[in-house]
Amino acid sequence: MKANELMIFDWVMLDGIPKRLTLWDIVRISRGVYTTEPIPLTEDILMANGFAIVQDGDSLTIWKQKDDEYGNEVYDITIYGSKGVTRYDTSIRCHGTIRKNIKFVHELQQALRVCGLNDLADNFKVPA
Repeated sequence: MKANELMIFDWVMLDGIPKRLTLWDIVRISRGVYTTEPIPLTEDILMANGFAIVQDGDSLTIWKQKDDEYGNEVYDITIYGSKGVTRYDTSIRCHGTIRKNIKFVHELQQALRVCGLNDLADNFKVPA
């Protein structure tokens, strides 16, 4: 992974250890001090972040939704996948719809930020 593919607070494997990135980490990655690998997006990680998972045979539907106090939808994140597959067809609906095949945690975080869901993206959890 290259430093220009990453953002502050993205989760990656930094020298083999899961880490939420700081600006200093990204600078050191750009200088070749650290090696980075993406963290695969898994059902466990999604569940740790409050996503609901419904399984129907080998198909999965994973979602998280938030409404405001008036019942208006703030966002709706729906992820379709297959059991054991680490590539998900993701639809994020907020002020439009973003569709993207997502394999890694940092890709989901960046898609959330594009949708204006910075708080959700920056406070994403990766269980140990």
